[in-house]
Amino acid sequence: MDADGSNQTNVTNNAARDGSPAWSPDGTRIAFDSDRGGATNVWTMNAGGGGRLNLTDGAGRSIQPAYSPDGSTIAFVSDRSGRRHIWFMDADGVNQRRLTRVKAKHTHPSWAPNGTRLVFASTASGHNQIWRIKANGLAAANLSNNRRIDTTPAWS
Repeated sequence: MDADGSNQTNVTNNAARDGSPAWSPDGTRIAFDSDRGGATNVWTMNAGGGGRLNLTDGAGRSIQPAYSPDGSTIAFVSDRSGRRHIWFMDADGVNQRRLTRVKAKHTHPSWAPNGTRLVFASTASGHNQIWRIKANGLAAANLSNNRRIDTTPAWS
């Protein structure tokens, strides 16, 4: 839709649950999670709704995609290793690799504007807190470090 709410267009239009949309930085593609076909996977499609591609087919439950600022990489959450971890893949779905290693539930990845770090929610300290990690998987740090439940971080 336009910024004023006009010209709304349904680009998925099916019986599946589609969610967590993320625009590519150049505005040509949308990454999203969907349970179409039975399992929940990360998909991409053209901004107009065509050209759908399942990027994580058959690899556990994969959700919450987030494009890197340069559009070359998508961070996402997957339970394929037994727990929800943050994973990376190239924007075309190849070269899938796990970023987080601590045994905890990690969700809601968000890239730093310069692409060198991510923030995410994690239960590594016992309950949901906001963590930061370098894109190479090093230097994880608890940012919120309190007794409250913190989730869904985003960079300003």
